[in-house]
Amino acid sequence: MFESAQAAFADASKLSGYAAALEWTQTDLYGLMFHCLGNEDEDEPELARRFCEVTGGWETAVAGTRHDPPMLLRNDAFVQEALFGKIADSFMGGNYRKGKPYTWLPNHLMDGKGKTSPRSFFQALATAADATRSTHPGHDRALHHESIRAGVQDASKRRVREVGEDTPWVKLAIEPLVGCQVPSEQDEVLKLLRKADLPSVLAADAARYVQADRPEHVRTGPRHADDLPRLVRELTDLGVMTKPRSDGRPDLPDVYRITFGLGCRGGVPRPKH
Repeated sequence: MFESAQAAFADASKLSGYAAALEWTQTDLYGLMFHCLGNEDEDEPELARRFCEVTGGWETAVAGTRHDPPMLLRNDAFVQEALFGKIADSFMGGNYRKGKPYTWLPNHLMDGKGKTSPRSFFQALATAADATRSTHPGHDRALHHESIRAGVQDASKRRVREVGEDTPWVKLAIEPLVGCQVPSEQDEVLKLLRKADLPSVLAADAARYVQADRPEHVRTGPRHADDLPRLVRELTDLGVMTKPRSDGRPDLPDVYRITFGLGCRGGVPRPKH
C-alpha cells in the first residue's frame, strides 16, 4: 500500500515519518502468552485465577477486567524460560542436544527475516496442547515435545495459506522446488525454476487477473518475473526464503518449508499425511 501511495502523490514519503515497526521478540511472544493465561475469563476462569496465584505479582486494573503480569514475566527471558519449563518438556527430545522448547519453538516459526508472528506462535501452542491431550494423556506436562513439533507443522500450514492470500504468486514460484533438499545450491534452484518455465507460468497466472473493463494490466506477480535471480531475491525480501548462507546456498525457513514440501536434514519433518 505504501509503495502504491508513493506512486500516487508527491508527498507520500512523509507517511514514513509516522511509521512504527510492529515486531515481536521472543520475550514479547511469551509475555503475551502468559498475559493470556492469566486473563482467560470465559472458558477457564478458575485456571486463569490459579495461574495468577501460582506465578504471583499480578496487578489488576481498576475495572477488574484485566490482569497484568509482573514485569519479569513479560520481558525477562530467564524467568520466562523457567516458567515455560513447567509447562513444556525440558528438551525437544531425549537430551539438551535436541534443544529447549522455550527457544526451539519461536526459532522454528521464524520467517526468512527472523520474525515470528503471534498468530503462528499461538497456533502452534494450541495445536501442541490439543495433541498432548489426545496422544499423551498421561504426560506430566501440558506440552509434549512431539506435540510441539506437530504444532509447528500446523502453524506452517496456516502461514502458507496466509501468504497465498496476500501474495498468490509465491506458491507458483516455490512449487518447482518441491521435493528437493534445502539449503540448496543457487544454480540448482535456478535450474529447477527454468525447467518449470516459471516466467511463463507467472505471466499466465497474472493474465487471469486482468479485468475486462480495465485496459491496464493488474500486476499480481513478482516485479521481475523474467529475471530469476532477482525473483529469488524478492522471495527473500518477503521472508519466504532466507538470505543465502556464507557458501551462497539459499534456504527456506521451516514455517514455509514444511507445508511447501521441501526437505531439510535435521529440520522439522513434513507431515506424513
